Amino acid sequence: MKKTLLIAFISFSLFVSRAQKSDALKSFKPDTLIFTAVEHYPEFPGGVSEFYRYLSKDINYSLSDKKQGYQASFLFDFIVEKDGSISTVKELRRIPNTDIGKLLIKRIKESPKWKPAIQEGIPVRYRCNLPLHF
Repeated sequence: MKKTLLIAFISFSLFVSRAQKSDALKSFKPDTLIFTAVEHYPEFPGGVSEFYRYLSKDINYSLSDKKQGYQASFLFDFIVEKDGSISTVKELRRIPNTDIGKLLIKRIKESPKWKPAIQEGIPVRYRCNLPLHF
């Protein structure tokens, strides 16, 4: 009997603790918060490899560029909103200065809706940093 009561008490304590965390998250107005670490990260439809395939579509990176050892490196920052849409796309770094970055920004902005990030069972805004190398 004591063992059953102890298990019930521990289970109840964990449930109350979990409920309090969810209430605390709701009180922070998730519309204004931007997370950088969450329980479930946002996901592009089809996964990461499909996202890279989507981004590289229509980008002219010629064979002569590859032979000459031409490389391009980018770092983008954007927010996956609670509804899965993309907002606030910024190019943080571009080496060398090429027009490919402008095309990539456009592709990220026009991205299909993602599966949003989830924290405490609630969809939240999530900041992504995306390094790309060609």
